[in-house]
Amino acid sequence: MRPFPKEEPFVPRPQLGDWLTVEVGEEVRPGRFGARAREWSRWDCMLQMRRGNPPAGIVQAWVFAADIRKNLLLVSLDEFGRLPVSDRMLVRYEQALLGLLDVLEHDLSDFDPELCAEVKGMYSRTFKKDQVDWLSVYEVLGRPPVPFAREMAEQLKRLGRGLRTSDVEMAEDAHARLNDLGAMEAFERALERLRREEPPVADRRR
Repeated sequence: MRPFPKEEPFVPRPQLGDWLTVEVGEEVRPGRFGARAREWSRWDCMLQMRRGNPPAGIVQAWVFAADIRKNLLLVSLDEFGRLPVSDRMLVRYEQALLGLLDVLEHDLSDFDPELCAEVKGMYSRTFKKDQVDWLSVYEVLGRPPVPFAREMAEQLKRLGRGLRTSDVEMAEDAHARLNDLGAMEAFERALERLRREEPPVADRRR
């Protein structure tokens, strides 16, 4: 099977989380407004509002999504998505990552399958973008590309399901696939980032 890249390669394009200077235009559909990002004028830009209307004129907005194929940026004004990981979730994530590192290095005996769901949830946040801390978790996980994040989430789901239902073949196959994906290295790096004292998301407001 073709390997997935484990980290988003840096190329000169807008990065998720970057703050941009945006000129707001007319509403083109409910909750979305035409816009122009001064720093990336060759990209189409759309300001996405979760509620209400944006202020007119020039605003500071951050990159919520970037569609490379369409050369389209979605930007946001509010903090939804870029809040720091809460203390409660930091503890849960650390315990889950440590548990998975142990099982990947050794075997599947005496392993709590719910730990799979915890880390699966971390990866799912990065492409669903439906939680207040998704960008912070994306940073903790090393800014994984969407295909890699989806595959990690799928194999963690299969590992947890196999263990809960005593489907040894499924669990062992998912276990092997996670090792092939380089999950141990990914989890070790995530733990390092999680334990840093500074917030995982640097403020890149201009």
